[in-house]
Amino acid sequence: MLKGFNYPLTPKGKSTLNPPPPWYYSSDFLNIEFWAEPSAVAAVLPPGLEPDRSANGHANALFYDWQFSGNDDEYLDPQRYQYREFFILVDALPGQTRLLLSLYSCGQ
Repeated sequence: MLKGFNYPLTPKGKSTLNPPPPWYYSSDFLNIEFWAEPSAVAAVLPPGLEPDRSANGHANALFYDWQFSGNDDEYLDPQRYQYREFFILVDALPGQTRLLLSLYSCGQ
């Protein structure tokens, strides 16, 4: 029988990258709110999405330095339980629904 919370499932269930829940997260983060040229926002949106004209190019750049804990074994391999993320969100419209779309995302 294959075991594990997430893929890949294996006979011992130890190959998964993340342990089963519960997970506890904490982070330091920086959110930079800015307004870009609306035409620049429109140029990077995927087909089917339009910029939210009422937002006038509104966007956010987010930097996260995460630490999480699962199974209380993070002391065995602390690097496995720490990571950093950066992403950019812009206001967009798929039809009439307003959303924040993540255009770029990078993790370490």
